[in-house]
Amino acid sequence: EPAPAAPPERLPVLTVRGVAPNRLNLRAAPNGAVTGALREGDRVEMLAEGRAGDRDWLRVRAGDGRVGWAH
Repeated sequence: EPAPAAPPERLPVLTVRGVAPNRLNLRAAPNGAVTGALREGDRVEMLAEGRAGDRDWLRVRAGDGRVGWAH
């Protein structure tokens, strides 16, 4: 009998803070075109980390399924 499948890996969940009353831009790529925005209190899953120029970037998935980069 095959071994049971491992449970799916849980991704880190982060909460957007320190942007009110503005929004945090969600981009297609680090330093790329703005594709949307995140608001104060939005929860996102962290998918990857990266660096472009002098900034650290996170690739995130918003609760509504949008995926993009933010710093």
